[in-house]
Amino acid sequence: MHYVVGDVHGCYDEMISMLNRIEARDPAAEFIFVGDFVDRGPQVMRTLHWAMENITENGKYQSVLGNHEDMIMEWYPHFVIAYETGGEIPETYYDFKETAEEEGILEPEALEPVIGFFQNLPLKKDRFINGVHFVIAHAWKPEVFTLDKRNAYLWARKNHYHGPEVIVHGHTPTIVNEFYGKGHRAGRIVYGKNSINVDGGCCFRERRTEDICHLCAVCLETLEEFYEPDDLNGENTGVRGREEKAEINAGSFRKKDIKAALSGKKTRQKSQGPMSDYLDRKYRADILAQMKKQ
Repeated sequence: MHYVVGDVHGCYDEMISMLNRIEARDPAAEFIFVGDFVDRGPQVMRTLHWAMENITENGKYQSVLGNHEDMIMEWYPHFVIAYETGGEIPETYYDFKETAEEEGILEPEALEPVIGFFQNLPLKKDRFINGVHFVIAHAWKPEVFTLDKRNAYLWARKNHYHGPEVIVHGHTPTIVNEFYGKGHRAGRIVYGKNSINVDGGCCFRERRTEDICHLCAVCLETLEEFYEPDDLNGENTGVRGREEKAEINAGSFRKKDIKAALSGKKTRQKSQGPMSDYLDRKYRADILAQMKKQ
């Protein structure tokens, strides 16, 4: 089966634990990462080395390009010029320059393979599963009339898509209240209309202890969720397993409840918590229902 893994950002231990846990139950698993292996996290170079050794175009481990890798590619030519002319080395937007310097690889010859690896990562991957066209990209899928499509793939921040495909993406961590509104499932997978956000903000775990930050993965065949660290009440398959059916469909949600959800209010569905979680369940069920039709 196919599993999409969210932004790793140097969370090497969580990544390896996630892969091992899924592969133990599904040895033939295919993994697609949404990019952003670098910056922010505790073991960036170890994560990057693993990615360079294991990520291939069509193999067991695949990935799309993340905006953090793209920023390093933009920085690299300026770095080379400064290095070769004896000028001041420009800073990277985040901490990659410092990380490379600590590792003793802040020189063109050592960084050239890294840049080559980034350059070979595609902006998107497509998977057709159970009648659903999944588009895996770092941030979003460009709309038909979007002029700067590359920018949309790497930088857009949205959570509802009105096309026929289902976008599986990362980029915006689900711990960001300003983006998703009140009461969302912090640090877990968030669903929108025809979209699945798998960035649980794992790299912020040590700095934002008030949030439950996770590395997230979702199985495209079942929408089963996986989380690392595995501290969600001991549920080692995530908060939503394959046993949850698609019977909760759009028709079971009252219009006034949906309107309230979009405004960030709570509803009478106390057992399901804040209304945005209620919408997560609705949009997830909608995608599962598309599969059931096939």
